[in-house]
Amino acid sequence: MTGIKYENIDLSTLRNEHGELDRDKLKEATAKQRRGYLYNLYMEKGHIPKPQRYYAELFDSSQSRISVDLKKVRKYIAENLDSEKAKVDIELFGDKIKEKLLEEGEPYKAWKVVSQKTEMLQELGEVTKAADKLDVNQELEISIGDLPNQKEEQETEDD
Repeated sequence: MTGIKYENIDLSTLRNEHGELDRDKLKEATAKQRRGYLYNLYMEKGHIPKPQRYYAELFDSSQSRISVDLKKVRKYIAENLDSEKAKVDIELFGDKIKEKLLEEGEPYKAWKVVSQKTEMLQELGEVTKAADKLDVNQELEISIGDLPNQKEEQETEDD
């Protein structure tokens, strides 16, 4: 675990004189500032509301870099929140956001929220990640009992 506290990162240098995020300043943001910004999004909205490529363009970075940033932020959240409280918060908050998005006709965004919620619960150890590959090369023997029609056919043959 790093000594960086994402909630304490000063993002004021990324804002203009009106307090709004300045796109030119965002392009010069450090990795800590990017992660601080992404952390704040998670804490405010419960998910990352736009595709990773949006944030890559916003920060003049690569999508893979943003992906790494998001993984670090999710890991930080999982490690720094009380496990039981975090589990309950993630479950309730994620479900509330999912329902709101479904009501607004945004099924893809709702699916993304569920996906991110599941990843965070996996990092907390509350949900087991499914195997990427299953080995199903085992023999399977199935025994089927007498079928009703078989008995009738057998009886007529014996007559």
